[in-house]
Amino acid sequence: MRLLLIFLLPAACLATNTIRLPIRRSSSSSISAPDRHLKRRSVSPHHGAAQLYNDEGSEYLVRVGIGTPPQNFTVALDTGSSDLWIPSTDCPLQLCPLRRYDPAQSSTYEDTGEPFRITYGIGNANGSYARDTVHLGQLQVEKQQFGLAKLTDNIVAPGQDMEAIAANDMDNDHMSNGIFGLGYPGLTAAKKYDPFVFSLAKQGLLNEPVFSIHMGSLFDKGWAGDLLLGGIDTSKYRGNLVYAPVRPASSGEPLTYWMCHGQGIRLLEDGGNHANGSTATTALDFSFTQTTRGFIIDTGTTLTYMDKDMAEPLVEAVAGTNVVLDDASGTFIVPCRLAKRKSQNLHLELVLSNSETPVEDPPVRLHVPVTDLFIPLDGDSLDTATQCMFGIAPWVKNEEDNDTATKLGNRGLVLVGDTVLRATYLVFDMGQNRIGFAQAIGSSSRVSGTSFTNTSTSSIANSDENAATHIIIHPSWKRDAFIAALITMLVMLTQ
Repeated sequence: MRLLLIFLLPAACLATNTIRLPIRRSSSSSISAPDRHLKRRSVSPHHGAAQLYNDEGSEYLVRVGIGTPPQNFTVALDTGSSDLWIPSTDCPLQLCPLRRYDPAQSSTYEDTGEPFRITYGIGNANGSYARDTVHLGQLQVEKQQFGLAKLTDNIVAPGQDMEAIAANDMDNDHMSNGIFGLGYPGLTAAKKYDPFVFSLAKQGLLNEPVFSIHMGSLFDKGWAGDLLLGGIDTSKYRGNLVYAPVRPASSGEPLTYWMCHGQGIRLLEDGGNHANGSTATTALDFSFTQTTRGFIIDTGTTLTYMDKDMAEPLVEAVAGTNVVLDDASGTFIVPCRLAKRKSQNLHLELVLSNSETPVEDPPVRLHVPVTDLFIPLDGDSLDTATQCMFGIAPWVKNEEDNDTATKLGNRGLVLVGDTVLRATYLVFDMGQNRIGFAQAIGSSSRVSGTSFTNTSTSSIANSDENAATHIIIHPSWKRDAFIAALITMLVMLTQ
């Protein structure tokens, strides 16, 4: 996908145009446990830092400033969409109870006159596009286009007590108040434009046109992750980075998602002994022998979604008959005790290819301990909790969303979310259109493979001006039934 030149420099030697940004990690802790059953050099490591808050790890948040002087917002970090949007003062407090952007308070605000609308499986946001100076850490882009929401539905601080927020009875500093899309220009909700990170790269404001993400463990407290713009932090991973190319949604089309060629998914027993799985017993093998499938790398989604025909056998191989499928959310509930019994010798392997045709020597193999896929629901750890949510879920039909989740499933896509990604260090290369993977520090994952040679055209070019309509989908998720706050900001192309 997006990984340009890799500068494997020590953290203390990161280049001048490299910016380190802590990511805030948050979920809704205000919901009761029964209802919860169901992210190079002269830059100081503290400069531009924002507190990273970890509350059950349902989403990863980062602070941005918009306007002159900057108005600060905490927004969800999302590689599955491309638009940056925040609430405006035109949005009623009942719908937008957190901080709202006030154009009158910014001397650099510009109204584009263009409508803005994004539709999610559990809600939507609409308003208009604007331009202003956007700040992230030490970096800023003038006249950056972004969305100003005048109406939202179950998007801002989803599942929270709106009255308590409006009355300032809740700590709203750790709640999502917008979306920070990091996808390609081809995935913007309306007329094509350069999203913030692509603007930085095109204007030469980054040392290299890359950004890297380290989320930290599900159980990390306090500072749990970093977003690094313009470089790679070698202190955040072990071993080597290996790369897989970004593929288009359809052959011959512009790039949209950060999506790789997926060659297969396997469940390996004792797979942790060797990263290449050569001595492991294969418990399940879903290899795509004819053509590869799209694996979308999406930091804005908590779980990993795939076809029901793959998800169900995987959870059954791990938990046997001790599985409950919650109809409201479409997620699997399993006993936490299995995480340290049968599951401790199991690894999930994702095999990434460099072409539409499966290859004998795949460029990337990701091995994630199945134990990492257990998310405690009624306790703070796997030792104290009895019920866990399984980190893999099936695409399910969602009547309220006009069956968009089923459309994704019918296309054979696999949505690789935080349950897998937090075990890896990720590098997104906008120049060479590739994604790099390595074992995240502190993780028991394994990453192996041989990097590919990329001959594709750089994405750091002028945006396509042709308008297009997109739908962003949220797999069905009811906060009053089993888990709270799984945010999936995945854009689905409708054409």
